[in-house]
Formats: sequence, C-alpha cells, structure tokens
Amino acid sequence: MHGASQISDFLYTARLKAFRERLHLGSQKIVIFEDTKSVAKTVSDKMAQGFKLLLNGYDSGHGDEIIGLLANAEHLECMVAFAKSSASEAILEPLKQAIARGMTARVAVGLSLFVTDPAMLYELLKVEKNSQNKLEFYLSSAEETFHPKIYAVREPGGHRVIVGSANLTAGGFSNNYEASVVVNDRDGALMASVQEHFGGLIEEGALTRATTARIDGYAKLHAVHEAWRKMASRRAEKISRGDLHSLEVLADRLADMQADDSPYGFAAQQTYRARDRLMARRRVKDIAGLGKVTRDNFLEAYEGLIECFHSGGLHRGKRIVSQNSSLFICALAEVLELNRATPAQAFELLHRHFVGIDRAGINVLTEILHSLDNQRYAVMNQNAVSGLIVAGYDQYPLRPLKTNVTPELYEQFCRDAREVQTQLELENLSEVDALFNYVYWLDE
Repeated sequence: MHGASQISDFLYTARLKAFRERLHLGSQKIVIFEDTKSVAKTVSDKMAQGFKLLLNGYDSGHGDEIIGLLANAEHLECMVAFAKSSASEAILEPLKQAIARGMTARVAVGLSLFVTDPAMLYELLKVEKNSQNKLEFYLSSAEETFHPKIYAVREPGGHRVIVGSANLTAGGFSNNYEASVVVNDRDGALMASVQEHFGGLIEEGALTRATTARIDGYAKLHAVHEAWRKMASRRAEKISRGDLHSLEVLADRLADMQADDSPYGFAAQQTYRARDRLMARRRVKDIAGLGKVTRDNFLEAYEGLIECFHSGGLHRGKRIVSQNSSLFICALAEVLELNRATPAQAFELLHRHFVGIDRAGINVLTEILHSLDNQRYAVMNQNAVSGLIVAGYDQYPLRPLKTNVTPELYEQFCRDAREVQTQLELENLSEVDALFNYVYWLDE
C-alpha cells in the first residue's frame, strides 16, 4: 500500500502531466516540464518576467499563494464564486491580521447554486464589522451565475493578481485540481481593471453589501437546498445502481409542464402531437403506396413525413435516405399489413429493411411505428432514453442505434414507457414522449 508521501507525489505528477507542454497566455508562453525541479525553476524565471502558472501541488498550492498575498498588501480585491467553512481556518486569521496592520479590502462572494456556506458568510461579516471600515463585504445579487475567482493586491512595490479557478474553499486552496495565473502587475494596469470591474458590478446591482438579514435569508434557502441535494444524491446513487425506480422527478416536471401555457406546455403539446400523429399516419400510407417513384418525388414525400415527427435532426439525413427509396417504400408497405403486432415483431420487420438504409435510424423507425399506434409503440431516441434513465430504467443505450437495439430490447422499452404512462396517468405514449422531450430540452 502506498504511503501518503508517495500518493501525494503521484497526484502532483499527474496534475503536471495533465497540462500540455505549453500554456498560451496572449502572445506569451509558459513552458511546463514534467520534471518537478524544472517546473520550479521555470515558474521562478517566468515570475521574474511577470507571471507564473499556479497549481495545487505536493508542497504548495493556491492557499499558500493567496495567503502570501496578504503579507505586505495595502489593499485587496477578492471575488469568488463560492466560499466554504473548510477554508475559514486557513484564510480568516491572515485576513484579520492584514486588516489590523492597515490593509483595506473589498471581498465579494457568490450565492449561486447554494454552494457557499452560510457559516463562512457570517464569519466574513464579523470580520467586516470589526475592521473599522477597512473591509467591504459584498454578496452576489444577480440572477445570472456569479463565477469569478480573482485575488488582487496592491503592495508597496507594485501589484499582484491571481486569476483562475480556485474558490475560497479547502478544495480550491489545496485539494482540487486547480489552475491559475499569478501576474506580477508592475504598472497596476491589471489591478485597475479588476477594481473597475468590481465597481461596475456594484453600480449595476450585481453585487450588494452583505447584511445579517441577507445572510439569514440565504441560510434558510441553503438549508432547504442542502437537504434536498443530499436526499437527491442518495436517491440518484440508488437509481444509478438499478436499486430504485422513481418517478418523482418526472412527476415534478410533468406538473411544471401542465402549468406551462407556452407552446412547449402540456396542453399545447397534446394538440400538436395529436394533429401531427394523424398526419404522419396518412403520409406513411401515402409513401407505402408510391410504388416506383423518382428520387425527387420520394424526397418530397419523405420531407412531409418527417416534419410530423418530434425527433430532432431527421432532416439532415433525408437525401441519403432517398437513395434507397424503393427499400423504404417496401418497408412501410409491409408494416402496414401487420395486424396488432407486438413491438418486437413490428420493430424486427422495419429493422430488417432499415439495416440497408443509411440514416434511417431507430428514431425514424420508432417514430413510424408510433404514428401507427401510440398506445402500443413508443418513440425511442436519445431524449426518451434519458427520460427513462431519470426514472431509474437504465438498461438502454444513450444513443439508440440499429446496431445496439434489438427487437427484444425495444419491446422492453415500450413496456417501461407504458409503465411510466400508467403511473403518471397519461393517456398515451405521445404524452410520455412529450414529457421526455420537456425534461430533456427545458430542464433547468
């Protein structure tokens, strides 16, 4: 078993190897060698020239560099997406000491996605209140995700700026794979840009001063989100292992869809899909009766068919399909002769023909079957497979192809889709497919 030192060496080397030989920064380059001594020398040389690459490594990382900025800083500008209590021990005392020495600071923390710990916000607010107006503490207020990671200081001899991926967390400081650039900003131009950007965010209302009431409100929402996140994580783990089938997510999105009065909402989709399915059924019969036809005439008929379908991207393969029009026509004529065929039987018949028709895939095949009977045949495409996976039915390929879907697998797919239909009290498989599309395309 490897010792801790060996594991750390391995992780550090792996991180270095993850970067290519050159990292481009504008027209300049930082050369990264896999040998750790070469890295240290190269980074040192580049810092003398104005910048260096900062990684979390074996003996140093973002935390050391960021805390080091505070040692002689006269002013700090800090903007991070997330701040967690895991970093409080490392950063709060050096921050207090720097402020006591006379450093001024502006710190902004994002509240997006409820990742930031409320406890860390209370700690920073306490530091602000004890700073004698030397620290200004801000929280993100915009609906858009607040996601910068910038640490910039003014020092007696110049300015230094860190821009990269590390948040104010233990992971960002040392444990995560992070990468940033440390800039020796000699003339202060970059520092001035950071300050201007910070000020602009305040002016436009994207950042507002932290208050106890604001943090209290966030803390309540954070507790709810954290509880649901933990529960969802446990349930997702069970579903991914196949231990649980759950329609909770689909039921929740169905409620959203039913309340949605846009063209994507449930009522609108019921109308569109009922109309489109009847039209598609007529056009399937029209194509089946074409007999010998020119390629252009077939293409026109095929375009009319696929515009009734709700699988995406079918038009991209229409000209290739038209190269095998006689085979396609024969397939549709034969499937119309089937009488109440099982999903496996109907699938096998069309699949036998469609194997020889490039770009007539599982989506086209099952859309045709669905148009003929939306109580028996489900549409099988990437959206539908993703919808079943959300409910814990994970035995289907993410990209259904003629090479990985068998008649038996399609039969099972239809059974599972009908189970979802029954449990959610939907009328037919068209409504199930509409829900799967809604979850796939409009999930927040």
